[in-house]
Amino acid sequence: MESLSRSQSQAGALGPADSMSFREVHRDVWTLAWPSVLTFVLMTTNGILDRIFMGQLGDVALAGVGVAGQLLFLLISLSMAVTTGTTALVARFTGANDAEQAVRAAGRSMGLCVVIGVVCTVGLLASSEPLLRAMSIAPDARVAAQSFLRIALLGTPAMFVVSVYAAAFRAMGDARSPLRVMLLANAVHLLGDLTLMLGYFGAPRLGLVGGGIAVLASNVLAMLAYVHLARRTPLADAIRWRHLVPTLDWSRRILRIGLPAS
Repeated sequence: MESLSRSQSQAGALGPADSMSFREVHRDVWTLAWPSVLTFVLMTTNGILDRIFMGQLGDVALAGVGVAGQLLFLLISLSMAVTTGTTALVARFTGANDAEQAVRAAGRSMGLCVVIGVVCTVGLLASSEPLLRAMSIAPDARVAAQSFLRIALLGTPAMFVVSVYAAAFRAMGDARSPLRVMLLANAVHLLGDLTLMLGYFGAPRLGLVGGGIAVLASNVLAMLAYVHLARRTPLADAIRWRHLVPTLDWSRRILRIGLPAS
């Protein structure tokens, strides 16, 4: 009771300066939060665009892309093993005003993500057929999923790099750049689905292959957009070779934080 009374008296003693400080903190948190919320909403939208339009190609195509989408979602979960560590380390070094270490953490994360992305791409391309057979889906749906995955999986390394860039930007206090990039990725994906998958605007109707190309293009262009935006920030040096090459020590530091989250 005594501690409660003390807390209440301290709360009552808060002056205008303290109230203004609280309002400023609330404003700063909201300024960082709303772009991040919209970014994650757009990430979800980007992941389901193919399924929205695939219904126009028939039930088999929709079933195939639905299964393929689960495998792509698994890859996104794996990327969190790196990006969670990226966020923690870059934010820590940014708060300590150690820009060099923050850039190094981002660069090592990108290098590690590229390695993991390439391994996942090669592994899934090689094992997609037996993996899909093990899932006991219909043969037609299995063929549809493979047609989509053969193209979409090629964008996995770029997707992983995009995730690292987004984590690094947010850790440095910039939540709006990831939102702008995700808007671009959604626009590219939407345009790719309408043209290459469904054949609108006089484009060839490629069906499942066109949907895979749309996924690949959205990931690659999002990565290039981040490279462009990073040129005006300390992250411009993150893609220099001396920072990009993953090392065992940095990989351990990143994964020690990120693996539990993934």
